[in-house]
Amino acid sequence: MKITNKKWHRLLQQHKKLIAGIDKAVANENFGILKRVKETGLKLAIFYADFKCQKCGNSNFLTIHHLITRDTKEFLDKVRYLAQRNYWANIVIFCNKCHIRQPGHNGCNPQCMQCLNEKKINKIKKWFKDVEKKST
Repeated sequence: MKITNKKWHRLLQQHKKLIAGIDKAVANENFGILKRVKETGLKLAIFYADFKCQKCGNSNFLTIHHLITRDTKEFLDKVRYLAQRNYWANIVIFCNKCHIRQPGHNGCNPQCMQCLNEKKINKIKKWFKDVEKKST
């Protein structure tokens, strides 16, 4: 799938606006914004990775790897931690084999939250195709 400037930048701008407004939204008890930050971050990351492992190119058994790890949680307030952890550039897409090789990882159970099942991947692909159709 080819990244076109329009759809990529539109989603990236939306993602940045969500992150910029996260403090205010959470202060007003609008916690739905956290879900939207996570969703847009994942869409951007997986699309950027071209729906493949960013290390070996495998397109099977994809997982999410966060560069900002859970152990940083104690140093940040909850809102900043969630915003930074789910920012698209903090998410690396690996296949399960490459994810296992990362320090502190023992592999991914296909039912866990870090694994991207085929249904989720196809939904994201469809979303990008739909966005492309609307913008043309």
